Amino acid sequence: MIWVGRFARRKRLPVVCKKLLLVALFGVVALASPGRAFAQIDEDFRQAREAYANGDTAEVLRLLEPLVGSAVPSIGDHVMAREARKYLAAAHVLSGAVERGEQQFRWLLAENRDQLRTMQLDRRVFIQEVREVFERIQAEMIAAEEEAQQDAEATRAAAQERRREALVALLAQAQEDVVVVENDELPMFVPFGVGQFVNGDEELGWLFALSEGAFVLAAFATQSAAWYINANLREMDGRIVRGYDALLGGLSIANLVTAAVFVVLAVAGVIEARLSWQPTRTIRRRREIDPEILDRLELGLGDGAGVGFRF
Repeated sequence: MIWVGRFARRKRLPVVCKKLLLVALFGVVALASPGRAFAQIDEDFRQAREAYANGDTAEVLRLLEPLVGSAVPSIGDHVMAREARKYLAAAHVLSGAVERGEQQFRWLLAENRDQLRTMQLDRRVFIQEVREVFERIQAEMIAAEEEAQQDAEATRAAAQERRREALVALLAQAQEDVVVVENDELPMFVPFGVGQFVNGDEELGWLFALSEGAFVLAAFATQSAAWYINANLREMDGRIVRGYDALLGGLSIANLVTAAVFVVLAVAGVIEARLSWQPTRTIRRRREIDPEILDRLELGLGDGAGVGFRF
């Protein structure tokens, strides 16, 4: 730089030329510096390998700690950084700082995630003690990765199941017709469960319909039998057959009982229907969904499964 100044004064160069010359010189120095830095790193790494081969772990630590002693290595070359970490980790293990060696191995495997399951230490360079530490850390990281993958798969499966359930619920809601209709009060006074059916209580409607129908038929049958016996069997050849009097009495009693029970059931059905009556009622109807749509959605409902019913 002094020579440049003297040359510039001696030749009396313009000021602009002086500045350009200085910038060019600084550029040359800057370009040369990385080359020298890389050469120094390469030399330090070479010396560290020789020191490790000679059993000088303290020298290995001194040379490699500035290069790869932290999570982010100061070496730009990936291969050199990987090998330097191996030597530095081994030096820590052999010097008694096992935890620091483990940390170096963790950083090493994290930086080379694609080789997590395949990376090995050279048996000719690293002794069993060092390899055991490395393999233990490798196994821990592989187990952690597999657990993370399983958790991720379980999370994805749960999310997929929630999505499937949501789609099924959405389809069910989309295919359901909800209609509010006026509920006529007049059918509430009709027996045989008519009021119950109108109110939407089919089970109770069938109960009243079948029971009332059975007692009506029983009352009709007993009355018809009594009429037939009285008209055709009780009197023969102008004489009254007394044996049929008892039968007619029994049929009369049975007719009264069945008729009374029918009346009680009919009244009870009317009262229940009237008490349960609402001015309006909701009718829900479902239509069958096209199986092709379900197949496209891949809901996994299985053969014969469906969301709605044809009406």
